Amino acid sequence: MQRLQAFFCFTMTIILACGGPKATIAPMLKEVTYRVAVLPFNSSGFLSSQKPGTFASGELAKMLFIKKRAVIVDPAIVNATMVKLGLTATSVLPLKQLRNLAKILGVQLVIVGEVRKIDANLDAFFNQKETRIMITLRLLDPENGTVLGIVSHEIRGKDEDEHLIMSLIEKLVDALDGLKIRDGKAKI
Repeated sequence: MQRLQAFFCFTMTIILACGGPKATIAPMLKEVTYRVAVLPFNSSGFLSSQKPGTFASGELAKMLFIKKRAVIVDPAIVNATMVKLGLTATSVLPLKQLRNLAKILGVQLVIVGEVRKIDANLDAFFNQKETRIMITLRLLDPENGTVLGIVSHEIRGKDEDEHLIMSLIEKLVDALDGLKIRDGKAKI
């Protein structure tokens, strides 16, 4: 068994060392004071077939884990639990349902958000379009529904929506550093 574990560790080290820039490991902290659930974001202005809210919330969870080493509940588990409870990806949850969801997931903090897309014509003559995407996050205490912090950013560009959303998520994760919450409980 020890040989198998040693082989696995060695193999993973080699794979990650040669894997290039996409291979990322974020070591877990030994002392954890809170767990965070990132709920699927509400979205508006996108085609109905697109799911930017789910994409953005998943990327935020990943970046919080990698950059801030926060303890994040797996977004797939969050989604499955919400479906089981009959909840949808909306930025407004009744307090009773928010408490129930937090209790089931075992979290002390919940992040909800919204992704908005606005297309703006830059130059009618050249038929160029610029996309404006805005993401707003709210950090909630699920016990009483108190908003502990709000962060919002927008970006403009001609890139694909996913690239713009990724750029925004990186800015939002950095902006979460600026939130100073009582008791140090919500410091991400």
